[in-house]
Amino acid sequence: MLAVLRTQNQLAHNNGLISENIPVSVEQTYKGKGWLDWKSFLGYSRIPNNRREYLEFEEAKKIVRKLGLSNSSDWWKYCKTHKPENIPSSPSTIYKESGWKGMADWLGTKNISTHNRQYLSFDNAREYVSKLGILSVKEWQTYTKINRPENIPTNPQRTYRYNGWKGWADFLGKE
Repeated sequence: MLAVLRTQNQLAHNNGLISENIPVSVEQTYKGKGWLDWKSFLGYSRIPNNRREYLEFEEAKKIVRKLGLSNSSDWWKYCKTHKPENIPSSPSTIYKESGWKGMADWLGTKNISTHNRQYLSFDNAREYVSKLGILSVKEWQTYTKINRPENIPTNPQRTYRYNGWKGWADFLGKE
């Protein structure tokens, strides 16, 4: 990239687009005299995320929760246009050592991402579901849209595939 910038700078000099008092090899001329990088020289002011100063995790979380956002999609939309500079767009990265528990905790919603949920064991889930009297996969899907317990997965065949899953009839307690 440096070679490209240097070539473009040389062409601009040759065409009279850049004043002759600005050197072609800016980075060499100002090395040791305050030179940082091309972005700084060209006035690009975005500060890299790892150099920004963010609010403490709990303080940032309080501010974010007041926004009333429902999910990560809402969060990303908000970040594109409204987010304060002292709150990270990717809080999971910045706050991973400060108590990050997931987007639901960050936003203050009850929607816990599936990979962070704690489910009942297969046998306990099967026992619970069989007592509900659900007779088919379709009934299970209807039930889970309305009042599924948080500790039983909506798609038990995926969650329990290596931990006891033998099919829907077995899970629903049918012979």
